[in-house]
Amino acid sequence: MHVRDALFDIALEYNVRLVISGLQKSVKIEKLENSMESIDAKGLADRMKTGERLLLLDVRESEELKGELGQMAHVVHIPLGQLAVRVNELSEKEVPVIAICKLGGRATRAAEFLESVGFKTVIVLDGGMTGWNEASLPVV
Repeated sequence: MHVRDALFDIALEYNVRLVISGLQKSVKIEKLENSMESIDAKGLADRMKTGERLLLLDVRESEELKGELGQMAHVVHIPLGQLAVRVNELSEKEVPVIAICKLGGRATRAAEFLESVGFKTVIVLDGGMTGWNEASLPVV
């Protein structure tokens, strides 16, 4: 992987924009404003306890689900890079979707895409699986 690719992967995960100047060989990092609705781990856990019908969409890569952060029970797993071609697997556009990744950056991108194709309610898990684990909530 090239350094530039690695930087863009980091930018995607942390929801920042990289401005790279080739002549000066410098990198400027700008925080992107997140206009998506979000929910913290405790808030999501509380909503889940009520029995509310939610679609938990984990957009991390397959190997991340088996990693130290684990995964929530009953998630639908579609990596962000495959979401555009697999979106038809998410047939119920009226059910609230909770977009999940490691920290929130990829989930924000997924939420933006889902809203653009007609999903009514898409919510980003703020802090992602990192926040879920820090709140000592269950994983499988």
